[in-house]
Amino acid sequence: MLEKLLVQYCKSVRFVVWAIGRSVSFLMPVMAFIVAYEVFARYFLDAPTIWAYDTSLFLFGYISALGGAYAQQKKSHINVDILYLHVSITVRRIFSIVTILLAVAFLVVMTKVSFEKFLETVEYGYKLQSEWAPNVHHFWFMICVAGVLFIAEYTAQLICHVFWLLTKRDLMPGIYEEQVHTAQQQPDNAETKKANQKEVIEVPVGGQHGN
Repeated sequence: MLEKLLVQYCKSVRFVVWAIGRSVSFLMPVMAFIVAYEVFARYFLDAPTIWAYDTSLFLFGYISALGGAYAQQKKSHINVDILYLHVSITVRRIFSIVTILLAVAFLVVMTKVSFEKFLETVEYGYKLQSEWAPNVHHFWFMICVAGVLFIAEYTAQLICHVFWLLTKRDLMPGIYEEQVHTAQQQPDNAETKKANQKEVIEVPVGGQHGN
């Protein structure tokens, strides 16, 4: 029963992160169009806008922040894996857990500060210091949402790592395989391959079942 609840939670988080990440990706061509239009208006029409720079700045922030959790889900963030690729899968999982705990601690502080800034901007009506001077409360609220998404994605990954360490089974088969496969393709990690093969042999037959 508990395992099913954990699977459902992880699947729900991954779906929400995926949906939001894919949705904000459609803002990229919009941002590109706005920048291109501003260049055309400034240098060809000699009539620069007062809103293009601020709008593109906001859009870039939305894309980067709201897409961060999706990038984490797709393992697209840069990793320093000098040690990571030369240890067994068990040690990698432990490394991942430590990294997640540190990241979540930072994200909790960031989300808390962002929410306080959101309330402050709503109360005092802060605006961006530019000629257009748009409101900025929506931007701080977006940072809060991005932080919550990131934390949710990290908790889903944390659950999967801890579950594997306790049971030597994947809570959601397929999620971690890509990372293992990438490490196995490294030309200088023969020891890692041996360690991984040994752990796979030691996994009981029941470990092949996902849910």
